[in-house]
Amino acid sequence: MVSDVGLIFISIDDGEVANLRRCCDEIFGENNFVAQIAWEKRYTRSNNAKRFYSLKDTILVFRKSEALDIIKEKRTDKADANYRNPDDDPKGPWMTSSYVNPATKEARPNLVYGIRNPHTDEVVHHPTHAWKFSEAEQKNHAAENRLWWGADGSAEYPRLKLYLSEQTDGMVPIDVWDYKTSGTTDEGGTEIKELFGSAVFDTAKPTKLIRRMLGIATSPSSSDIVLDFFAGSCSTAVAVMKENATDGGQRRSISIQIAEPCVEGSIARSSGFDTISEISMERIRRSGKKVLESECHENWNKDVGFRVLKIDTSNMADVYYTPGEVKQEDLLAAVDNIKPGRDNPEDLLFQVLVDWGVDLTLPIRSESVQGKTVFFVNEEPYDLIACFDTGVTEELVKELAKHEPMRVVFRDNGFVSDSVKINVDQVFRQLSPATDVKSI
Repeated sequence: MVSDVGLIFISIDDGEVANLRRCCDEIFGENNFVAQIAWEKRYTRSNNAKRFYSLKDTILVFRKSEALDIIKEKRTDKADANYRNPDDDPKGPWMTSSYVNPATKEARPNLVYGIRNPHTDEVVHHPTHAWKFSEAEQKNHAAENRLWWGADGSAEYPRLKLYLSEQTDGMVPIDVWDYKTSGTTDEGGTEIKELFGSAVFDTAKPTKLIRRMLGIATSPSSSDIVLDFFAGSCSTAVAVMKENATDGGQRRSISIQIAEPCVEGSIARSSGFDTISEISMERIRRSGKKVLESECHENWNKDVGFRVLKIDTSNMADVYYTPGEVKQEDLLAAVDNIKPGRDNPEDLLFQVLVDWGVDLTLPIRSESVQGKTVFFVNEEPYDLIACFDTGVTEELVKELAKHEPMRVVFRDNGFVSDSVKINVDQVFRQLSPATDVKSI
């Protein structure tokens, strides 16, 4: 499920974190453990607690494989504020790092040499430690004005300038996430109340927390897919929309939530929600509208749409008999191999999409062609054209073949005659030989 360069974040409390860690070690491998983050979900204690009061939850992070080697976090305004430009350096704001190596001169004799201070013309050596860089690198740093000797040039040792303009790959993440940068459970509840007018869901994660995860695990320049196994109020889906709106990204999300009944007498019930999944869908609708009303990145496609798919049995009738057990009346019953009541065209379409492995998020439109309803999946050249009506003629087949789709599907008993059904493959072989033809 997780891509080779993907990450999984699992939120858990202290009671089960040890067991979860062992499970994940077994599933992903101990070498793919990334971090055990302490998230400060609250910042005030409750004096009603008898023992310790927990202000944190744990977020375990695992990778799928060693293909994901370097992990960085999206830069923040707070981090960038540490960069300044007191000497009007043409390369822009900068900060400095130490030039002194933690290793001693004896441990790294190849990094022991004198450095000339251009302000005082003095050649300086560190009394006990080596430098971090080779002498050749040091000369390049000096030539590029990367050595900082203090505002008046009298610093004991130089420091290396690190320019903000060069910090394009983010920051190294840390494993303690404070409430100011990652939100609290109270903030998650407030977001629900502001959207619905009441607390229809009382354990919502703050979108700020999810967006921090997205800043580590996803990139605005790719079409990353974010999967939430336990969607609840769909904080993850909303966070993905907000992040895309901020940076113009094309991330997509999949939210999974069973139709768990809301508790009788709860605020959710009194607000008209029978199941948690209904709250999930309504939050995406309302949040999408709210995001579109806010300031958005100029490159964002403003896609806040979503599809709701439910797990069900196959549309196809079940056949349990071996050939020797089939009776004549069974053959007559098998003229239509679609289950009674399951012949809704869209239902059949998604059965085909799943069977063929076609992306379920592709745009779909339907139009009437020669009096029949035809579905066109994606833009031309179409990934799939489907017609589940009966009475399909050879003229309709030829017209659809002219589009040269990757795939085409008809209902097995949908043709106006047996001769038309037999000729379908021949028509496509002549007009669109690359098309994969199928009947259901």
